[in-house]
Amino acid sequence: MTLTMGFLGVIALGMLLFLAGWLLAIRTAGPQIVAAYEGGKRAVRAVDLAQLRQLRRLLEEDEEGVLAADACLLFDVCQALQLSDGETQHVLGVSYLLVIEAPVCGGGEL
Repeated sequence: MTLTMGFLGVIALGMLLFLAGWLLAIRTAGPQIVAAYEGGKRAVRAVDLAQLRQLRRLLEEDEEGVLAADACLLFDVCQALQLSDGETQHVLGVSYLLVIEAPVCGGGEL
């Protein structure tokens, strides 16, 4: 009986030490995990911006260049991705002026 109690005591003490170490490791690794997550989000956002800029360049190489409808579509994509105004201007380049100067459709027409 005393052997069983001693064995359970050693196991309980080991579990307590393990859990205490694990909790300390999680507490100190928290900011690192958040920083890694934020860095990953920034990297994905940078890739999205580069792909959108590449799409605009492909549209510019076309015979007609970037049409107002193309610029408005790219602008809508930037708004859906919740890009800032600076990032949107970076993606659209000079064609951003087409979006700014475009007339606003009213009357609920599709």
